Amino acid sequence: MVQHKNIIRIAVAAVCTLAFPLAVVSLSSEEVRYEALQIVTSWRGRLIGIHSVYVGDSITSAGRHWGAALGSINLAEDGYTVRQIGDQLVQAKQYSPERIFMLAGTNDVLSVKTFDPRQFELDYSSLLDRAQQTKAQVFITLIPFTSRAEANQFIPPANQIIKRLARSRGIPVIDLNPTIAPRGLLLTRYTVDGVHFSDATYSLWRAEIESAIRQDDAK
Repeated sequence: MVQHKNIIRIAVAAVCTLAFPLAVVSLSSEEVRYEALQIVTSWRGRLIGIHSVYVGDSITSAGRHWGAALGSINLAEDGYTVRQIGDQLVQAKQYSPERIFMLAGTNDVLSVKTFDPRQFELDYSSLLDRAQQTKAQVFITLIPFTSRAEANQFIPPANQIIKRLARSRGIPVIDLNPTIAPRGLLLTRYTVDGVHFSDATYSLWRAEIESAIRQDDAK
């Protein structure tokens, strides 16, 4: 009976994978095509699992499907904090992902006048607990600098906390800042508004993710 159900699931997933995208391609709006593909991917993921899930805030959200239209789902939402991103991980679990990619903390450090490192560590530690409960391979990207020095003051201490927590759990960390903000300020060519990324940055980020996967697999 279990084997029969698995065969049905695979058959339905195959239909979702082959038939729906053909219809989606005919849609005129890129935004509509993206949303439609995410729906298809969501159905497929619930049936047979999915390769990658992306969680985070608006920076991750703007990466769309990350170059793998039917192989990944992007659950990131604009304005989300570390605590709220934890809810995305609960949602991610239903897709049985192989890997989870996460950037969290930007809104926690840019939207406050004072930074509470103890509370941030508690929140981020809880986030990592949820991520590891999914049984997926977890990858973390550190908080990127912005183009405004006054907005960056809490980013270094927050990233130090993230690196320490990740290291203690054996979670790979991706740091874009040496390339996109070598002097602590996000370079113009890597941003569209001083905070959010340009297309060039997403290409760079995807390459860094692929490199991190290779390094982790080689261990």
